[in-house]
Amino acid sequence: MILVGALAVIAGAALWLYNDYEDSAAASYSLEKAQDLFEMIIADNPAEVSKDAASGFSYMTLDGEEYLGIISIPKLTLNLPVNRQWSYPLLKKTPCCFSGSIETDDFVIAAHNFRTHFGKIHTLKDGDSVVFTDVEGNRYNYYVAAVETVNPSDTYDVIHSSYDLTLFTCTYGGKTRVVIRCMLE
Repeated sequence: MILVGALAVIAGAALWLYNDYEDSAAASYSLEKAQDLFEMIIADNPAEVSKDAASGFSYMTLDGEEYLGIISIPKLTLNLPVNRQWSYPLLKKTPCCFSGSIETDDFVIAAHNFRTHFGKIHTLKDGDSVVFTDVEGNRYNYYVAAVETVNPSDTYDVIHSSYDLTLFTCTYGGKTRVVIRCMLE
């Protein structure tokens, strides 16, 4: 029993260290990309901006990855680049566009629940500020209108809503999702 208990403690510690390593790697990567993206946005170089005709999104390519802009949550001191594509490997590095767009007021951004990504969005309250700055330098100011917890199978409800911006991530343990609903100011 002592051996089994010791192995369980070692396994738990190894899992915690691995998760902490992934969180730190994502933080470092996101910070670097957000700074690069911010500098490119400030430079206001239209040659750097591409346009996706299907979605209407403008994006910039950095190191082979396409970014839509920067999501900022002042209360959480977050400034994160938003990847144009969504995939699990990309989600391990930065928040990603899950669906919709700014132009159609149905923009949905997903991110991991890393401390340095969306891990603390559950602490947001109605009225808190969320800002999205696109690659053309347009700033969209939102306020939190609702905080919800939903089941992973409720994807349709996450995507199809009357809210202008939705942020979501897994809760700790991954059994449910925290959904932050935002409206343009």
